[in-house]
Amino acid sequence: MMNLSRLVLSTSLLVGLAAGAVAKEESKFLSIGSAAPKLDVSAWAKGTPVTAFNPGQVYVVEFWATWCGPCKTSIPHITEMAKKFGPKVNFIGVSVWERGNDIPGMVKKFVDEMGAKMDYNIALDNGMAMAETWMQAARQNGIPAAFIVNQKGQIAWIGHPMDNLDKTLEKVIAGKYDIKAAKAKFDAEMEAQAAMDKAMVELNEATKMYNAGKTAEAEAAWAKTEREHPELAVNVLMAKMQTYSVKRPVRAKMMAASALKSGDEAKIGMMASFAQNQMRRNPKDSRLAEYIGDEVSKLSVKDPYVYYMIAEVAALSGKKTVAIERISKGIALLEADKEAPEDFKKFMNDALARYNKMAGQH
Repeated sequence: MMNLSRLVLSTSLLVGLAAGAVAKEESKFLSIGSAAPKLDVSAWAKGTPVTAFNPGQVYVVEFWATWCGPCKTSIPHITEMAKKFGPKVNFIGVSVWERGNDIPGMVKKFVDEMGAKMDYNIALDNGMAMAETWMQAARQNGIPAAFIVNQKGQIAWIGHPMDNLDKTLEKVIAGKYDIKAAKAKFDAEMEAQAAMDKAMVELNEATKMYNAGKTAEAEAAWAKTEREHPELAVNVLMAKMQTYSVKRPVRAKMMAASALKSGDEAKIGMMASFAQNQMRRNPKDSRLAEYIGDEVSKLSVKDPYVYYMIAEVAALSGKKTVAIERISKGIALLEADKEAPEDFKKFMNDALARYNKMAGQH
Protein backbone atom coordinates (compact mmCIF):
# COMPACT_ATOMS: atom_id res chain seq x y z
CA MET A 1 0.00 0.00 0.00
CA MET A 2 1.00 3.60 -0.48
CA ASN A 3 2.42 5.45 2.47
CA LEU A 4 -0.30 7.99 3.19
CA SER A 5 -3.22 5.60 2.91
CA ARG A 6 -1.35 3.22 5.19
CA LEU A 7 -0.79 6.12 7.56
CA VAL A 8 -4.42 7.15 7.64
CA LEU A 9 -5.93 3.67 7.78
CA SER A 10 -3.48 2.10 10.11
CA THR A 11 -2.24 4.97 12.10
CA SER A 12 -3.56 4.92 15.66
CA LEU A 13 -5.97 7.52 16.90
CA LEU A 14 -3.92 9.39 19.44
CA VAL A 15 -5.61 9.89 22.77
CA GLY A 16 -3.75 13.03 23.79
CA LEU A 17 -0.96 11.53 25.84
CA ALA A 18 1.75 14.18 25.92
CA ALA A 19 5.29 13.09 25.22
CA GLY A 20 6.87 11.94 28.43
CA ALA A 21 3.56 11.80 30.27
CA VAL A 22 4.26 8.26 31.33
CA ALA A 23 7.45 8.71 33.33
CA LYS A 24 8.83 5.20 33.59
CA GLU A 25 12.34 3.89 33.94
CA GLU A 26 13.55 1.93 30.94
CA SER A 27 13.45 -1.31 32.94
CA LYS A 28 9.73 -0.84 33.58
CA PHE A 29 8.80 -0.50 29.93
CA LEU A 30 6.94 -3.36 28.30
CA SER A 31 8.84 -4.64 25.27
CA ILE A 32 9.12 -7.66 23.03
CA GLY A 33 10.15 -10.61 25.19
CA SER A 34 8.56 -9.19 28.35
CA ALA A 35 6.16 -11.37 30.30
CA ALA A 36 2.61 -10.48 29.33
CA PRO A 37 0.85 -8.48 32.06
CA LYS A 38 -2.32 -9.98 33.50
CA LEU A 39 -5.73 -9.58 31.94
CA ASP A 40 -7.50 -7.12 34.22
CA VAL A 41 -11.00 -6.55 32.84
CA SER A 42 -14.26 -5.44 34.45
CA ALA A 43 -16.60 -7.50 32.27
CA TRP A 44 -16.90 -9.58 29.13
CA ALA A 45 -19.21 -8.26 26.43
CA LYS A 46 -18.94 -11.22 24.07
CA GLY A 47 -17.33 -14.63 23.74
CA THR A 48 -15.64 -16.80 26.34
CA PRO A 49 -13.93 -15.12 29.32
CA VAL A 50 -10.16 -15.62 29.52
CA THR A 51 -8.65 -15.44 32.99
CA ALA A 52 -5.00 -16.24 32.26
CA PHE A 53 -2.54 -17.03 29.49
CA ASN A 54 -2.18 -20.80 29.33
CA PRO A 55 1.23 -22.26 28.38
CA GLY A 56 1.34 -23.55 24.81
CA GLN A 57 -1.48 -21.26 23.64
CA VAL A 58 -1.01 -18.19 21.42
CA TYR A 59 -3.10 -15.10 22.13
CA VAL A 60 -3.78 -11.74 20.49
CA VAL A 61 -4.81 -8.93 22.81
CA GLU A 62 -6.20 -6.04 20.78
CA PHE A 63 -7.12 -2.63 22.17
CA TRP A 64 -9.93 -0.56 20.67
CA ALA A 65 -12.68 1.94 21.59
CA THR A 66 -16.23 2.66 20.46
CA TRP A 67 -15.24 6.17 19.32
CA CYS A 68 -12.26 5.02 17.24
CA GLY A 69 -12.90 5.09 13.48
CA PRO A 70 -9.79 3.10 12.47
CA CYS A 71 -10.79 0.49 15.08
CA LYS A 72 -14.09 -0.03 13.33
CA THR A 73 -12.16 -0.55 10.10
CA SER A 74 -9.79 -3.13 11.59
CA ILE A 75 -12.34 -5.13 13.62
CA PRO A 76 -13.70 -7.17 10.66
CA HIS A 77 -10.11 -7.99 9.71
CA ILE A 78 -9.50 -9.38 13.22
CA THR A 79 -12.68 -11.44 12.92
CA GLU A 80 -11.37 -12.92 9.67
CA MET A 81 -8.10 -13.85 11.39
CA ALA A 82 -9.96 -15.39 14.33
CA LYS A 83 -11.78 -17.65 11.87
CA LYS A 84 -8.60 -18.38 9.91
CA PHE A 85 -6.52 -19.47 12.90
CA GLY A 86 -9.33 -21.08 14.88
CA PRO A 87 -8.21 -22.68 18.17
CA LYS A 88 -4.54 -22.01 17.41
CA VAL A 89 -4.95 -18.36 18.45
CA ASN A 90 -7.26 -16.89 21.09
CA PHE A 91 -8.30 -13.36 20.09
CA ILE A 92 -9.25 -10.92 22.85
CA GLY A 93 -10.49 -7.38 22.16
CA VAL A 94 -10.26 -4.98 25.11
CA SER A 95 -12.17 -1.70 25.08
CA VAL A 96 -9.99 1.12 26.51
CA TRP A 97 -10.04 4.90 26.95
CA GLU A 98 -13.83 5.02 26.63
CA ARG A 99 -15.69 8.27 27.23
CA GLY A 100 -19.13 8.63 28.79
CA ASN A 101 -21.27 7.82 31.81
CA ASP A 102 -22.52 4.38 30.74
CA ILE A 103 -19.45 2.70 29.30
CA PRO A 104 -20.75 -0.90 29.67
CA GLY A 105 -23.96 0.06 27.88
CA MET A 106 -22.04 1.92 25.18
CA VAL A 107 -19.72 -1.04 24.55
CA LYS A 108 -22.62 -3.52 24.48
CA LYS A 109 -24.49 -1.37 21.95
CA PHE A 110 -21.37 -1.12 19.78
CA VAL A 111 -20.69 -4.86 19.92
CA ASP A 112 -24.33 -5.68 19.16
CA GLU A 113 -24.35 -3.35 16.17
CA MET A 114 -21.12 -4.84 14.81
CA GLY A 115 -22.67 -8.30 15.08
CA ALA A 116 -20.86 -10.97 13.07
CA LYS A 117 -18.21 -8.42 12.03
CA MET A 118 -16.89 -8.52 15.60
CA ASP A 119 -16.82 -12.24 16.30
CA TYR A 120 -14.21 -12.89 18.96
CA ASN A 121 -13.82 -12.45 22.73
CA ILE A 122 -14.60 -8.88 23.83
CA ALA A 123 -13.85 -7.36 27.25
CA LEU A 124 -13.90 -3.98 28.99
CA ASP A 125 -10.83 -2.54 30.68
CA ASN A 126 -11.04 -2.43 34.46
CA GLY A 127 -10.96 1.36 34.71
CA MET A 128 -7.52 2.24 33.32
CA ALA A 129 -5.80 -0.95 34.46
CA MET A 130 -4.87 -2.45 31.10
CA ALA A 131 -4.49 0.95 29.45
CA GLU A 132 -1.66 1.52 31.91
CA THR A 133 -0.09 -1.96 32.24
CA TRP A 134 -0.25 -2.75 28.53
CA MET A 135 -0.66 0.32 26.33
CA GLN A 136 1.20 2.98 28.28
CA ALA A 137 3.80 0.52 29.54
CA ALA A 138 4.54 -0.44 25.92
CA ARG A 139 4.62 3.24 24.88
CA GLN A 140 1.60 2.81 22.63
CA ASN A 141 -0.33 6.07 22.67
CA GLY A 142 -3.05 5.19 20.21
CA ILE A 143 -5.51 2.59 19.01
CA PRO A 144 -6.11 0.16 17.44
CA ALA A 145 -3.09 -1.69 18.78
CA ALA A 146 -2.47 -5.42 19.05
CA PHE A 147 -0.14 -7.59 21.13
CA ILE A 148 0.79 -11.18 20.34
CA VAL A 149 1.38 -13.33 23.42
CA ASN A 150 3.36 -16.45 22.51
CA GLN A 151 3.27 -19.99 23.89
CA LYS A 152 5.60 -18.99 26.74
CA GLY A 153 3.44 -16.09 27.88
CA GLN A 154 5.81 -13.50 26.39
CA ILE A 155 4.95 -10.43 24.35
CA ALA A 156 6.13 -11.46 20.88
CA TRP A 157 4.87 -8.57 18.77
CA ILE A 158 3.27 -5.13 19.16
CA GLY A 159 1.70 -3.19 16.34
CA HIS A 160 -1.35 -2.32 14.28
CA PRO A 161 -3.71 -5.27 13.70
CA MET A 162 -3.73 -4.68 9.93
CA ASP A 163 0.07 -4.51 9.63
CA ASN A 164 1.15 -8.11 8.93
CA LEU A 165 -0.36 -9.48 12.14
CA ASP A 166 -1.51 -12.61 10.31
CA LYS A 167 1.92 -13.33 8.82
CA THR A 168 3.58 -12.80 12.20
CA LEU A 169 1.11 -15.17 13.85
CA GLU A 170 1.98 -17.88 11.34
CA LYS A 171 5.65 -17.61 12.33
CA VAL A 172 4.87 -17.60 16.04
CA ILE A 173 2.64 -20.67 15.73
CA ALA A 174 5.27 -22.51 13.68
CA GLY A 175 8.04 -21.64 16.17
CA LYS A 176 9.94 -19.77 13.46
CA TYR A 177 9.64 -16.28 14.93
CA ASP A 178 12.91 -14.52 15.89
CA ILE A 179 11.90 -12.78 19.11
CA LYS A 180 15.39 -11.37 19.75
CA ALA A 181 15.48 -9.63 16.38
CA ALA A 182 11.93 -8.38 16.92
CA LYS A 183 12.90 -6.91 20.29
CA ALA A 184 15.92 -5.10 18.84
CA LYS A 185 13.76 -3.62 16.09
CA PHE A 186 10.96 -2.60 18.45
CA ASP A 187 13.29 -0.97 20.98
CA ALA A 188 15.03 0.99 18.22
CA GLU A 189 11.65 2.18 16.93
CA MET A 190 10.59 3.27 20.42
CA GLU A 191 13.83 5.20 20.92
CA ALA A 192 13.32 6.97 17.60
CA GLN A 193 9.70 7.66 18.50
CA ALA A 194 10.72 9.22 21.82
CA ALA A 195 13.05 11.59 19.99
CA MET A 196 10.28 12.49 17.56
CA ASP A 197 7.80 13.05 20.39
CA LYS A 198 10.22 15.49 22.00
CA ALA A 199 10.69 17.28 18.68
CA MET A 200 6.91 17.48 18.20
CA VAL A 201 6.52 19.12 21.61
CA GLU A 202 9.12 21.70 20.56
CA LEU A 203 7.28 22.15 17.25
CA ASN A 204 4.02 22.87 19.06
CA GLU A 205 5.79 25.36 21.31
CA ALA A 206 7.13 27.16 18.24
CA THR A 207 3.59 27.49 16.90
CA LYS A 208 2.46 28.98 20.20
CA MET A 209 5.33 31.48 20.01
CA TYR A 210 4.26 32.53 16.51
CA ASN A 211 0.67 33.02 17.61
CA ALA A 212 1.93 35.08 20.56
CA GLY A 213 3.70 37.46 18.19
CA LYS A 214 7.21 36.05 18.60
CA THR A 215 7.53 35.38 14.90
CA ALA A 216 11.33 35.49 14.62
CA GLU A 217 11.76 33.06 17.52
CA ALA A 218 9.12 30.76 16.06
CA GLU A 219 10.71 30.75 12.62
CA ALA A 220 14.08 29.93 14.20
CA ALA A 221 12.53 27.09 16.21
CA TRP A 222 10.83 25.65 13.13
CA ALA A 223 14.11 25.80 11.23
CA LYS A 224 15.90 24.08 14.11
CA THR A 225 13.35 21.24 14.16
CA GLU A 226 13.60 20.74 10.42
CA ARG A 227 17.40 20.84 10.54
CA GLU A 228 17.74 18.36 13.42
CA HIS A 229 14.81 16.16 12.41
CA PRO A 230 14.49 16.11 8.60
CA GLU A 231 11.96 13.29 8.98
CA LEU A 232 9.60 15.90 10.47
CA ALA A 233 9.81 18.27 7.50
CA VAL A 234 6.19 17.55 6.60
CA ASN A 235 5.10 18.21 10.19
CA VAL A 236 6.89 21.56 10.14
CA LEU A 237 5.20 22.36 6.84
CA MET A 238 1.80 21.54 8.34
CA ALA A 239 2.49 23.71 11.40
CA LYS A 240 3.45 26.63 9.17
CA MET A 241 0.42 26.16 6.91
CA GLN A 242 -1.98 26.08 9.84
CA THR A 243 -0.43 29.25 11.24
CA TYR A 244 0.04 31.17 8.00
CA SER A 245 -3.46 30.36 6.74
CA VAL A 246 -4.76 32.51 9.59
CA LYS A 247 -1.97 35.07 9.99
CA ARG A 248 -0.54 35.32 6.48
CA PRO A 249 -2.90 33.74 3.89
CA VAL A 250 -0.93 34.96 0.85
CA ARG A 251 2.22 33.32 2.18
CA ALA A 252 0.25 30.14 2.94
CA LYS A 253 -0.89 29.95 -0.68
CA MET A 254 2.66 30.49 -1.95
CA MET A 255 3.92 27.76 0.37
CA ALA A 256 1.18 25.41 -0.85
CA ALA A 257 2.08 26.09 -4.46
CA SER A 258 5.75 25.37 -3.78
CA ALA A 259 4.98 22.13 -1.95
CA LEU A 260 2.71 20.89 -4.74
CA LYS A 261 5.28 21.72 -7.44
CA SER A 262 7.96 19.79 -5.54
CA GLY A 263 6.53 16.44 -6.61
CA ASP A 264 7.13 15.15 -3.07
CA GLU A 265 4.32 12.64 -2.38
CA ALA A 266 4.47 13.26 1.39
CA LYS A 267 4.13 17.02 0.95
CA ILE A 268 1.32 16.59 -1.56
CA GLY A 269 -0.49 14.26 0.81
CA MET A 270 -0.03 16.70 3.66
CA MET A 271 -1.47 19.51 1.56
CA ALA A 272 -4.50 17.39 0.72
CA SER A 273 -4.95 16.63 4.41
CA PHE A 274 -4.59 20.31 5.28
CA ALA A 275 -7.21 21.26 2.68
CA GLN A 276 -9.66 18.66 3.95
CA ASN A 277 -9.23 19.83 7.55
CA GLN A 278 -9.59 23.48 6.51
CA MET A 279 -12.89 22.74 4.79
CA ARG A 280 -14.20 20.97 7.86
CA ARG A 281 -13.12 23.69 10.28
CA ASN A 282 -13.93 26.78 8.26
CA PRO A 283 -16.16 26.01 5.26
CA LYS A 284 -17.11 29.71 4.88
CA ASP A 285 -13.53 30.53 3.82
CA SER A 286 -12.75 27.71 1.43
CA ARG A 287 -10.54 29.55 -1.06
CA LEU A 288 -7.21 28.09 0.01
CA ALA A 289 -8.60 24.59 0.48
CA GLU A 290 -10.29 24.64 -2.92
CA TYR A 291 -7.12 25.96 -4.56
CA ILE A 292 -5.11 23.08 -3.08
CA GLY A 293 -7.74 20.53 -4.06
CA ASP A 294 -7.81 21.80 -7.65
CA GLU A 295 -4.02 21.82 -7.93
CA VAL A 296 -3.62 18.35 -6.43
CA SER A 297 -6.23 16.99 -8.86
CA LYS A 298 -3.98 18.06 -11.76
CA LEU A 299 -1.12 15.91 -10.47
CA SER A 300 -0.46 12.23 -11.01
CA VAL A 301 -0.73 11.04 -7.42
CA LYS A 302 -0.03 7.43 -6.46
CA ASP A 303 -1.82 7.39 -3.11
CA PRO A 304 -5.56 6.69 -3.42
CA TYR A 305 -6.34 8.30 -0.08
CA VAL A 306 -5.16 11.66 -1.42
CA TYR A 307 -8.00 11.47 -3.92
CA TYR A 308 -10.44 10.82 -1.09
CA MET A 309 -9.25 13.92 0.77
CA ILE A 310 -9.54 16.24 -2.21
CA ALA A 311 -12.88 14.62 -3.07
CA GLU A 312 -14.05 15.59 0.41
CA VAL A 313 -12.89 19.16 -0.25
CA ALA A 314 -15.02 19.23 -3.39
CA ALA A 315 -18.02 17.65 -1.69
CA LEU A 316 -17.91 20.05 1.25
CA SER A 317 -17.72 23.00 -1.15
CA GLY A 318 -20.81 21.75 -3.00
CA LYS A 319 -18.99 20.42 -6.09
CA LYS A 320 -20.54 16.96 -6.05
CA THR A 321 -19.63 15.96 -9.60
CA VAL A 322 -16.00 16.93 -9.00
CA ALA A 323 -16.03 14.86 -5.80
CA ILE A 324 -17.23 11.83 -7.77
CA GLU A 325 -14.50 12.29 -10.39
CA ARG A 326 -11.78 12.55 -7.76
CA ILE A 327 -12.84 9.58 -5.61
CA SER A 328 -13.20 7.49 -8.79
CA LYS A 329 -9.52 8.09 -9.58
CA GLY A 330 -8.58 6.81 -6.12
CA ILE A 331 -10.78 3.74 -6.52
CA ALA A 332 -9.15 2.98 -9.88
CA LEU A 333 -5.74 3.00 -8.20
CA LEU A 334 -7.00 0.63 -5.51
CA GLU A 335 -8.44 -1.78 -8.05
CA ALA A 336 -5.02 -1.95 -9.72
CA ASP A 337 -3.30 -2.68 -6.38
CA LYS A 338 -3.44 -6.41 -5.60
CA GLU A 339 -2.35 -5.76 -2.00
CA ALA A 340 -5.00 -3.14 -1.25
CA PRO A 341 -7.05 -4.13 1.83
CA GLU A 342 -10.68 -4.94 1.10
CA ASP A 343 -11.74 -2.72 4.01
CA PHE A 344 -10.03 0.25 2.36
CA LYS A 345 -11.76 -0.50 -0.94
CA LYS A 346 -15.10 -0.59 0.85
CA PHE A 347 -14.30 2.71 2.60
CA MET A 348 -13.60 4.39 -0.74
CA ASN A 349 -16.63 2.88 -2.48
CA ASP A 350 -18.86 3.94 0.41
CA ALA A 351 -17.59 7.49 -0.10
CA LEU A 352 -18.40 7.25 -3.82
CA ALA A 353 -21.91 6.04 -2.99
CA ARG A 354 -22.35 8.97 -0.63
CA TYR A 355 -21.28 11.46 -3.29
CA ASN A 356 -23.56 9.85 -5.87
CA LYS A 357 -26.46 10.16 -3.45
CA MET A 358 -25.61 13.82 -2.87
CA ALA A 359 -25.57 14.41 -6.61
CA GLY A 360 -28.88 12.57 -7.09
CA GLN A 361 -27.22 9.71 -8.97
CA HIS A 362 -27.66 6.00 -8.30
